[in-house]
Amino acid sequence: MENTIEMSMLNIKQVCIKCGLSRSTIYRLIDSSDFPKAVKLTTKRIAFRAEDIESWLATLEFVN
Repeated sequence: MENTIEMSMLNIKQVCIKCGLSRSTIYRLIDSSDFPKAVKLTTKRIAFRAEDIESWLATLEFVN
């Protein structure tokens, strides 16, 4: 049996929709280290691990 890890990735547009935040707000949070790190896919393209975004959202709900 083969062990495979499936990792869902979200682009910035999907993250904006999921979090209800603007692109500029997300980038501001990334710069201040208050948002999950992006994964560089190519020189001009990044993505976010869906699991990281879900965890981050859960911490916000816990705080509120």
